Amino acid sequence: MRKILPIFVASTIATITSCSSGANNSTPPRPVRVATVEQLNQTSQSYTGIVEAQESAELAFRMAGTMSETPVGPGAMVKQGELIAAIDPFDYNLQLNAAKSAFQTAEFQLQRNKRLLDEQAISKQEYEISQTNYTEAESNYKAAQEMVRDTRLYAPFDGFIEKKYVNNYQKISSGQAIVNLVNPYLIQIKVILPEMAINWINRPMEILLEFDTEPGILYEGEILSRVDASIEGGGIPVKIGIKDKNFNPLAHNIHTGFSCKALFTVQNTQNGGVTIPLSSICYSATDQTPFVWIVESDKKIKAQPVTIYQLHDKDEVIVSEGLTGNETIVTAGAQNLLNGQRVSIIR
Repeated sequence: MRKILPIFVASTIATITSCSSGANNSTPPRPVRVATVEQLNQTSQSYTGIVEAQESAELAFRMAGTMSETPVGPGAMVKQGELIAAIDPFDYNLQLNAAKSAFQTAEFQLQRNKRLLDEQAISKQEYEISQTNYTEAESNYKAAQEMVRDTRLYAPFDGFIEKKYVNNYQKISSGQAIVNLVNPYLIQIKVILPEMAINWINRPMEILLEFDTEPGILYEGEILSRVDASIEGGGIPVKIGIKDKNFNPLAHNIHTGFSCKALFTVQNTQNGGVTIPLSSICYSATDQTPFVWIVESDKKIKAQPVTIYQLHDKDEVIVSEGLTGNETIVTAGAQNLLNGQRVSIIR
């Protein structure tokens, strides 16, 4: 994670000049190296992510039982509707037979009572009781049929078995995970961004993805989702997808768990945002205000307070206030200079 330099409120030049004043015009020019301040149009940041499946599911039975079939194992590719596992249906078949018998009895009784009611041989109340019994028996029968069907577990989508948690003859409880099914055709990249990314995550940007299996080949990405919070202080989780909807990860030998480099190129919207070398930053001895030395046209220098926004690459910083671009600043030999001192530029 990149470390963000602290942002300081620029103090007056008087504070800095009081600490670095008294340059003598008779003093020989101090040799320094310089650079021209560049206007920041965009900034790039690179982070490492992990390939994940957008679609995955831990499959489980709705009821308890004993495993009787587990025809697929870890790594197996399955099609939608293919059998994943089964539990022994013996007990549930007994319940089904009992529910079916009760339903048939209730159905017969309802038909009989309807004829008797038409003949006024029974009361309407007795007939309504048989209706209630029939409805209850029908519901129980349908539930028992569904329970028997649910003793067999099928794949809800095409994918591969990432994990298998149980074996044959093992007793399982209701809701216990049997396998983890993953769709390998639809992937996303999970990247943890540093907390300072909250400053630019909403700006216009381009995201390019490079996978370790295909070095040098870049794919255009887009943010699918993000959490505007640092999870347990670890950073901001962002999910990135590949824009090409016809992209087939398997054809490119890209699988879940593989690493991926995500390059974020962010358009600058900071007014006056510029980049300067890290070596050009000095700090006031009194209040630690950051400043740079500007070389004026007469080769004299003056201190200019700046506001540091964040690191940019390993040897540059972004300055949001104090510089506008095209100034010439001291980058080497900046320490122990005096305000108004004459310098000579080393090429």
